[in-house]
This record gives sequence, structure tokens and C-alpha cells, in this order.
Amino acid sequence: MITRAQCRAARGLLGWTQQELADFSGLSKTSINNYERGLSDVKGDTLQAIHDAFATAQVAFIGHEGVQKKADTVNIFKGADSFFCLQDDIYETLQQEGGGLLVCGMSQAFEQKMTQVQPDRMQKHQERLESIGAQSRSLTKHGDHLYFSTPGSYRWIDEVLFSFGKFSFIYGNKVALKLWYDDMILIINSKQASDAERERFEKMWAQAETPPLADGRSTVENQERVKRT
Repeated sequence: MITRAQCRAARGLLGWTQQELADFSGLSKTSINNYERGLSDVKGDTLQAIHDAFATAQVAFIGHEGVQKKADTVNIFKGADSFFCLQDDIYETLQQEGGGLLVCGMSQAFEQKMTQVQPDRMQKHQERLESIGAQSRSLTKHGDHLYFSTPGSYRWIDEVLFSFGKFSFIYGNKVALKLWYDDMILIINSKQASDAERERFEKMWAQAETPPLADGRSTVENQERVKRT
């Protein structure tokens, strides 16, 4: 767990005051000050809140003394289960860091395929996101309807823009890229990359078309229709 020396060093690395650390961690400035000066014992959940605040700011801790800024990383999920590994990473990241999920290029055909293969896991993923208050928005091909998205949470883009061969997921400081015909997902952990992709998504969202509700059915009815097909 983070030490007092690492707490002070991490603040120095980020240029944070004790008040700023208190704001980011949800603690009081007095608690931060007492901890760093060794004036009181600190509970485990308090240390975890301090650690999580620094982790969100991309600070890594080395041994009992060292701190450093995390370098950008790229992870790869491979195999038939790669999409569900991605779902787990999305949930775990948003549970820790908060925020929502942006999806660019999701197709009705792919969602329907995954629902047919693993309906329970698809449903569980949606329920987990809802349990932590994580909202999602998706850009899909004109004419597609997404069964696990609520009305108003997805929009249509032109088929030309849709046909670039991949779709992306933006969450936390991560961008995940999936090739349509390969069971491989690249996850880029980079604030710079996620900020750039988030800005691109918002520009496309502003120009995209809001679709009508699929066939006049509710989202739940459409989910049940997928399970029966």
C-alpha cells in the first residue's frame, strides 16, 4: 500500500496541494495532512481512496519509496472470448474511474451474433454498467438498431463512415479497437489517445442522425426477439 513518503512524492510529481488530493480522493484536507505527518492511524479504505486518486492521475508506485508517471501501454485480447474480456475491462475501469462508455462502429449484426452466442453474458454486462451508473452511447450504421441500448443512446452514421473495418470503445483513459473479422482487440491505455478519440466521437455524434425506435418495439422486446432468432 502507498506510504507517507510516496503520498508526498506523488503530490509533488503532479503538482497537487493537499487540498487537491483531498478533492480527488473524496477525503478531507485534515485527513491528508494527518496522514502525511504521521499524526494518526489511517484506515484501509482511506489509503485505498488516496491510492485510487493517484492511479486515476496515471501515477504508479514502486516499492516503498518510488513513484513515477505511468507510460502509455497497449494490451491485446485474443481468441473467441476476447470481446467478453473487453467487457470485463470496461466494467472494472469504469467502476474505478467513473465516466461512461462511447462506442463507434458497433453493428446490429455483431451485437446479435454475440447475443446468440452468450446471451447471459451480454445481459450481465449491461446490468453491471447500469449498477454503477455508467451511461453508454453508440454510433452505428444507418438503419441498424442496437438491442442492448436504450432509445436515444445511439445514433446513425453514414454507411461510408461505418465501413472503415473496425470499431472502437472509449472508456476512462482507454481506447479499445476491434477488427471486425479478427478475434483480437487492442487496448490502448493513454489519456492523450482517449481524449483525441472522445473529441472525434463527439463531433460525429453531433452530426449523426437520431433513429426511431426499432419497429415500434421497446428495447426489452427487441432483446427478447434477438434471443428467439
